[in-house]
Amino acid sequence: MAPRRTKAASRIKPPYARGEPEDYIVPQTYPWPREEGTEISLTDPNIPKSSETRWDKEASRRYNTLLNTNIFPT
Repeated sequence: MAPRRTKAASRIKPPYARGEPEDYIVPQTYPWPREEGTEISLTDPNIPKSSETRWDKEASRRYNTLLNTNIFPT
């Protein structure tokens, strides 16, 4: 009788593991520097939902709103 076949470990990484290396650290100033007048993507996974020390999604929404606001002199 032949020995049982076992599944060999795959060298192909699953899709969720193919991204950035584990030691990648998002800089504290992210999403800056950037070109002036460019909106910030609210779906960016590197921007936290809330933070007291970093640029967060609420600040990004406010920034995008201010970009589209016209302020006229009085």
